[in-house]
Amino acid sequence: MRIQFERSGGFAGITRKASVDTSRLPPAEKAQLEALANAVDFARIPPPKPGPSADRFQYRLTISDGGQRKTASFADGQVTPEMRPLLDRLLELAR
Repeated sequence: MRIQFERSGGFAGITRKASVDTSRLPPAEKAQLEALANAVDFARIPPPKPGPSADRFQYRLTISDGGQRKTASFADGQVTPEMRPLLDRLLELAR
């Protein structure tokens, strides 16, 4: 599984990126990250709201696995509870 992540915007306007190939991770970390990624239901991510969103983070998430690729762009207020653990982990990896 390959996960690409970008968070931009916010008060400081700093962009953070992470690109992870889970096949290169230790087995326990691989399993954890893949479980978090598989918990994201892309169909439940609301479409981006038009117009400015001052000081909000903007996210772009792409998960590629087994020939399938899912991508979503969304703002902070659209993060579902299932997404939060994955985003938090990817932010740790982006530091």
